[in-house]
Amino acid sequence: MKGIPLLNELWAANRKIIIAGVLAHLCAAIFSAGYFQVDEHFQILEFAAFKLGIAGEQDLAWEYRERLRPAIQPALAYGLIKVFHALSAENPFWQAMALRIVSALLSLACMFWLIRAFEREIRADFLKKWLLFLSLLAWFLPYLHARFSSENWAGLAFWSGFALVHLPRPPSGAAARYYGREFLSGLLLGFSFIARFQAGVLIAGLGLWLIFIKKERCAKLLAMSLGIAAAVLIGVLADYWFYGEWTFTAWNYFRANILHDKVSQFGIQPWWHYFKEIFLKGVPPFSIFMIVCPIFMWIYLPRHSITWATLPFAALHLFIGHKEMRFLFPLANIFPLMLILSLQAIREDARFQGLKNLAQNWRKPLLRLFLVVNTALLLIVCFKPADMQISLYQYIYDHYDAGATEVLYIERNPFSRAVPLNFYKKKELKVRKIENAGELARYAANSGKTILFATQKFKSGPAPAGLECIRVYQALPRFVNYLNINNWMERTPLWTLYECRNATRESFRNR
Repeated sequence: MKGIPLLNELWAANRKIIIAGVLAHLCAAIFSAGYFQVDEHFQILEFAAFKLGIAGEQDLAWEYRERLRPAIQPALAYGLIKVFHALSAENPFWQAMALRIVSALLSLACMFWLIRAFEREIRADFLKKWLLFLSLLAWFLPYLHARFSSENWAGLAFWSGFALVHLPRPPSGAAARYYGREFLSGLLLGFSFIARFQAGVLIAGLGLWLIFIKKERCAKLLAMSLGIAAAVLIGVLADYWFYGEWTFTAWNYFRANILHDKVSQFGIQPWWHYFKEIFLKGVPPFSIFMIVCPIFMWIYLPRHSITWATLPFAALHLFIGHKEMRFLFPLANIFPLMLILSLQAIREDARFQGLKNLAQNWRKPLLRLFLVVNTALLLIVCFKPADMQISLYQYIYDHYDAGATEVLYIERNPFSRAVPLNFYKKKELKVRKIENAGELARYAANSGKTILFATQKFKSGPAPAGLECIRVYQALPRFVNYLNINNWMERTPLWTLYECRNATRESFRNR
């Protein structure tokens, strides 16, 4: 393979990797139901549910009252769900899956653009193949790409615009189309900002590189700036549509979290927190490369556009007190390229000959081990739900008439996760707190509805006299019941759902 100049050549030389990568992304989008972090759901899907009339204003996260959340993603979710409604497809689980599929496919397009933009910098054929493999099949990427989250959408929008800046130039004489491409690049960069405001640091870094290193022409910079401004204007209009008043959410966010330091209320971590988290969660010893290679690139390739974009972003997050791994997810798409460029620099520089000699004997065993570990982890993240509780909501949605059913609980409301969860719940479904099992028996005897009892205790204890309960749902597969050694399941908080009825009524309906 002498390069990857065109998509058809990329396909011809690497079709197995591409097919596997597309399948992995689709599997992750289909099966990783739920969310990685609560904001992915409660500040996007629940906000969309509010505009759809499913959720009430009182049920929304505090960011709604403070006008902090950019409304572009809730608006996109709202639009797609309205299309589903027009097609009489009311199932919210299918709607959420469609959003994940869109996220995964757009992220794949972003990765192909990045490969196309930087293929000329990768000189060794085997490194080009590894770049493609890691871009599509690194174990964490299909899962992250499937998230309809601000972190993923900011990343895919920024790196798509970034790739567009670096794509081969069109023929001379096509100035109009060229400036149109610069405008589109700016539009994508601006969209990354209105998806997640921290992406402004990435945009600023790229802009400084274009001015001071590339010394880009003013006309092209102006076209890009107009694209960014157009995206910000779209964001402001989306905010007006959502909040019902003119507001600038970027300023509201800065005022609350930076000037008033509200973000520190959620915990403060030391500056080295990310290094520890990346090392532990990135699967040692391979996670060492996730730490060392970006640092190496920043030092060894200081004039590279990737360095100018990523270094300020990473440095800013090191010194912000509140730290979460997801804050670095916008950098995930560029990591394969940073890794390959770093390894290429080491490979081609004679000063690293000793390191290369040391690694020679370990290279093949480590690569084989990496492929085994990566494949195992990829299978897990592609087929495991992002949130185990989603299956509880789906079971209730699929199996019960909401108007003729009540869900009762004693300790924890299954439909409240910090704030009420309405997106996956039919409006007619009643959820009620009770004090004890005796009250459960009274409801079963008198309500005239199907009574479901939700608990995080695998065995809820003996039923009161006159009450029969049958377990209809449990968070873990039923075969795990046979592995309940030393009753570990009773000590583990696992959602279990019982259908309860008065013992004098007819037997349970068939399922």
